[in-house]
Amino acid sequence: MQLRGQPLFFRNLGEAEGINSGNISHAIIDKNGLIWIATLDGLFLFDGYGVQQFSRETNPGLPDNDINYLYCDSRNRIWMQTGAGVMMIDEDRRLQTINIPGNKDPGVIDRRVFEVNKIGMIAINADGAYISTNGFSGWQPYSWLNSILKNDRTVSVTDWDDESKLISVRNKRILLVNFKQQKLLLNFEFPGALGICRINNDEILAGTDRSWRVVRISVSRKKIIKEYLPPKDKSGKSLLSATTLMHKASDGNIYIGTRSNGLLRFHPASERFDYFQREPLNENSIRSNSPTWVSCDDKGMLVTTARDGVSYSNVNYPVLNQQNYFKDGRGNIIHEPVTGIVTASDSIVYLTTAKKLIRWNRVSGQSFVLRDMANEENNDLYNSMPGTVVIDDDQHLWAGFNGDGIIVYNKSGQPIRHLKNELPSSAVRELRLLDKDRVIVGCENGLFIINRKNYAVDSMLEDHPALGALLKKRVVDMVSRGDELWLAISPRGGLYHYNWSTKRLETYTTENGLISNRVYCVAIDKLGNTYAGTREGLSIIDSSGGIRNIDKSSGLLNIRVDNLLADDEGNIWFTNSNKICRYNPYNRQFSYFDEHNGISNAAFVTGSSHKSANSEIFFGTSSGLIHFEPGKIKPYRDSLRLYIHRTVDGKNFIRCYEDSLLHFKYNEGKIIFQVSASDILGNQQIYYRYKLEGLDTGWSVPTHIRSISYNLSPGQYKLKVQASYDLINFIPSEDTISLEVQKAFWQTTGFLIAIFGFVALLLWLAYQNRIKAITRKSQFQQQVAELEAKALRAQMNPHFIFNALNAIQELVITEETDKAYEYLLKFSRLLRLVLNNSEKNTISLGSELEMIQLYLSLESLRFRQSFSYTIDVDKTIDMEETEIPGLIVQPYIENALWHGLRTKEGAKTLALRFFLKDDALYIEVEDNGIGREAAERIKKNKLGSDQFESKGTLLSAQRIGVFSTRMAKKATVKTIDLLNDRGEAIGTRVVMEFPQLPGN
Repeated sequence: MQLRGQPLFFRNLGEAEGINSGNISHAIIDKNGLIWIATLDGLFLFDGYGVQQFSRETNPGLPDNDINYLYCDSRNRIWMQTGAGVMMIDEDRRLQTINIPGNKDPGVIDRRVFEVNKIGMIAINADGAYISTNGFSGWQPYSWLNSILKNDRTVSVTDWDDESKLISVRNKRILLVNFKQQKLLLNFEFPGALGICRINNDEILAGTDRSWRVVRISVSRKKIIKEYLPPKDKSGKSLLSATTLMHKASDGNIYIGTRSNGLLRFHPASERFDYFQREPLNENSIRSNSPTWVSCDDKGMLVTTARDGVSYSNVNYPVLNQQNYFKDGRGNIIHEPVTGIVTASDSIVYLTTAKKLIRWNRVSGQSFVLRDMANEENNDLYNSMPGTVVIDDDQHLWAGFNGDGIIVYNKSGQPIRHLKNELPSSAVRELRLLDKDRVIVGCENGLFIINRKNYAVDSMLEDHPALGALLKKRVVDMVSRGDELWLAISPRGGLYHYNWSTKRLETYTTENGLISNRVYCVAIDKLGNTYAGTREGLSIIDSSGGIRNIDKSSGLLNIRVDNLLADDEGNIWFTNSNKICRYNPYNRQFSYFDEHNGISNAAFVTGSSHKSANSEIFFGTSSGLIHFEPGKIKPYRDSLRLYIHRTVDGKNFIRCYEDSLLHFKYNEGKIIFQVSASDILGNQQIYYRYKLEGLDTGWSVPTHIRSISYNLSPGQYKLKVQASYDLINFIPSEDTISLEVQKAFWQTTGFLIAIFGFVALLLWLAYQNRIKAITRKSQFQQQVAELEAKALRAQMNPHFIFNALNAIQELVITEETDKAYEYLLKFSRLLRLVLNNSEKNTISLGSELEMIQLYLSLESLRFRQSFSYTIDVDKTIDMEETEIPGLIVQPYIENALWHGLRTKEGAKTLALRFFLKDDALYIEVEDNGIGREAAERIKKNKLGSDQFESKGTLLSAQRIGVFSTRMAKKATVKTIDLLNDRGEAIGTRVVMEFPQLPGN
């Protein structure tokens, strides 16, 4: 059986996300589109970014195991069936224990909890059914339902309509119960009944848990009106597995779990089945062939549960077809990047990979290898790899090889001609049919033409007044229309345009407006516009030669454009990193196709694209290919909903609503918010920006980070959040959170008046003692200097400790436990050194270097090794005898990392130099960062910048000043801006000069 409906693109959750495989029992989707997972190890929540575990630590009273049923009610409360009874996570994510009568034996588990509109919550356990209007209290025996159930075990409960439910009882009866009218509409004997689902107003689809049996039941006629034969797989084998749970999704189809044959999709109108099974080489296939539970929501989300994991997808958006691997006649798997594509018919596709030339039959799924370069003796695979294919009018296949010329194959796949030595270049890059008699070839040394009837070669470039400019140019893509021929030249060759009639050659480079000289691909639309895909974006050349460039600031999500194709409607399709984009030249609008349309993280192969005779589009990827019909897919357009939660401890997240007014004490510490979105498939691609009215003058820089934290002064504020997929269209959160930070008692008016009087008294007393103090000034000047040094050091040390503890807190909150342990171990060593030297006015340069190296290793861990550093010490320096103030260099290193290097793109370097000059020790801290001026601009736009002024370098400068009082020559510190020849900032250098001191 072939998959005749749309494929599905699955994301999978399991051990990699921290969920213990083998212990998963159930998963559901809540009203916010998030996935809740019940396991024998506790309760988990997945929001598209990561998994949050609910345990006894975060929710006292919650069992750490044995959660085997979940239900989400209309208020977005999560009901749990546990070994300790029924519990509930309310809409604010607080745990509630629900006291339902019956089942007092801890070994007996409550069976089912569900909601009936305008009736209340209903619980069915081993002792019968109970009802409560609000679910929290007032549970009473539900006598009418008990008379129907007769204490039988309830297996499943599914919706019929607002008033009625379908109930499977003890795997032998199917009930249709109207709760509002208290009426039993159907009591149908069906042995093995497990999965049941509403088809329409009168029909039920039902399956059994013993072996394959799926039937269609009429409610009004109270009989089976059709029994379905088991579907068959591609080999013709019947899928005889028993069914488990089934659910009707928003696309109108019913999705059915099976015991061992994967997930089935039933189309009620056509009465056909499609199936989805685990493919080991396809990370976006369903995780398990034994799904035990199926859940859907009204937004198209589909979640299936198996013991070893959870799979989720969206059925509302047509998914692009993916072929991740190919299988030859001997059963060998071919899993390689696809570098060239051409279709001979609707069923036959020829492909090139890094090693092979393949004929793929899309109907049978089988592939035949025409040539395997890896198995050929004395073959330089790298210099002979296949890369381009084309089909001529005789259905002959022309295959170009990078180093082995061109081989022509007949319709049977037999080679009939090998062209190599007679070619101007055997390194073939591109093949195109120029007309019915000629093939144009792009190669390492330009291009030439072959007569496909007699294989005569026309080098084209020899002595040609215009095309001679293409000699020794590598042609990587070309497109022709009428008299026009466009050529992409790489590397850094730009774009060439040749007119066959006028014999005129034009060149487009950055000098005349092209966005980049590194051009990968070229295409022409119906309006006569030419498109150049480059490493830096997309250039559009109109018929008059004008150029319009598009990059991230004007519509692209990523700057690199690898492949370009024009469809029959005039749209331009191109690959853009791991996305496919469509550009409409008529309205100049972009549409994006990503995870919602089934595009995985596999990279697209540059120059690997094809449009078939029936207008189907193919793109090669690093693990196969993607193909689709342009008119049958649509971009994701569901409205995005944002949800804001706040946390105090980083574990418990409490929902904030539009009318939320949050009160904080002056000393409550850091206030942390977390944003989540309803789009669970694309959550990691969403950008967020924030603004705290009362503090921020504008929006923050958009980021994928969804955690917001503040240390606020007393006052009133409003938090606003927006999200975007493309950094152009921002969607606001419906929730605007108000905050009020109370004043401390010493900030009140009465306290200030009292303080004013007290200060006046102190000033008078100080004036009286001034005369005495002056006389003793010279006597105690050295002691005062020492005390000032200790005081300043005491200010500086907590500054560093505060930042380090914040880093550890961040790693713990984001559950990067191993990094937190590593960070804490190094931090404790550094802290011990700081404490040991805290009473010393100066320490040896060797001790200072040890603390600096520890500090840099900690910062490298926090920055995920994104920068490199060097420490150069003059060999003439005596490390133990040379002394400086302790931890004096660290604040300047911190300043270089956080303000100079953190936001810089590309290589980031930090250099420390220690040397002697003119009887003084010089210390230089130099970075290749963005410079002080750019750092200051970023600081002003940063959330809470005016609340978090860095004091480390200021304190260090003051300490150097105090240090100078002990010396005949003053110690100094200078900051130098490093500029290039154009006056642009290329870094910052801090130079400290210390007169040499003898040892203590």
